[in-house]
Amino acid sequence: MTIASLCLPCTLFAQSDQELSLGEQPIFKVSRTVEPIVVDGLMNEKSWKSTEARSFDYFYRVDQPDDQQQTTLRMLGDEQTLYLFYDMKDKFLTAREMQRDGQPY
Repeated sequence: MTIASLCLPCTLFAQSDQELSLGEQPIFKVSRTVEPIVVDGLMNEKSWKSTEARSFDYFYRVDQPDDQQQTTLRMLGDEQTLYLFYDMKDKFLTAREMQRDGQPY
């Protein structure tokens, strides 16, 4: 299954000076899966290992290597569902709220 999404290319090039015209958007190959996927935040299924992974390491175009955030996106699909798996390594994550279902802001 191949998906040429309008949202994903906009996200990929949101910080870029490059302008894309119709047909120049990057294509993301979505792997088809037949095994059941459990939505649990873990990549335990074999299908996740064989799907394409896209990196967003330089998304914000930062100059300092310490500011770079490592993020990887994978997509799987079956007859009914498109599954997205983001693996983000945020070095600057802070928790201001520790109570379950507390105020996020």
